[in-house]
Amino acid sequence: MFSVERVRGLAEAAQRALKAAGVANVSILVGDGTLGWSAYAPYQAIVVAAGGPEVPPPLVEQLAPGGRMLIPLGEGAAQTLTLVERDQSQLRQTKLGDARFVPLVGEHGFDA
Repeated sequence: MFSVERVRGLAEAAQRALKAAGVANVSILVGDGTLGWSAYAPYQAIVVAAGGPEVPPPLVEQLAPGGRMLIPLGEGAAQTLTLVERDQSQLRQTKLGDARFVPLVGEHGFDA
């Protein structure tokens, strides 16, 4: 499993917590989550835990055919939790319900 965290302190805390829990199969990258982690793509599943204005194109590129992404989308304090499914030729978005997440900050998200 792979995770991208933009705040170094949070990434380090997550690594300590995972180690304390005996979890050894998660790698954490400090970086811009809107860019994903292309080195290990394609992914069958991507979960975005911050709300952005739109689906970041780099994450779409890293999603395998048949893959699914769960992402909160919307402007401001409230978003819509959205399921993005990719087949060979298109993306399908299904709105799942209202949500409130922290802002997705980065090149394909909101400004810091």
